Amino acid sequence: MILIVLSRLLNPIYKEAIYMSNERDRAWRRFKDSVNHNRDMGSAGKWKPEKKWKMVYLRSEKLTRAKQLGFEYPRKNVRQLLDKELPRDE
Repeated sequence: MILIVLSRLLNPIYKEAIYMSNERDRAWRRFKDSVNHNRDMGSAGKWKPEKKWKMVYLRSEKLTRAKQLGFEYPRKNVRQLLDKELPRDE
């Protein structure tokens, strides 16, 4: 009896038969998909803009991000706004 069990365990064909008996059904595929869904190579298409203002480096990126967020950049004080409205030539 022990020899039969040992021969089955050591036989590579029998090991493959045991491994193949566990069929991978739809539930297994869905689980693996949920586990590995962030590992795809095309994650560059899912780019999200930077959330921390300090991390936005280029001025052009800051201008576009400020426009998306709905505030004015670069920020101007009252003196700059008045100079723009009333030129000094007059």
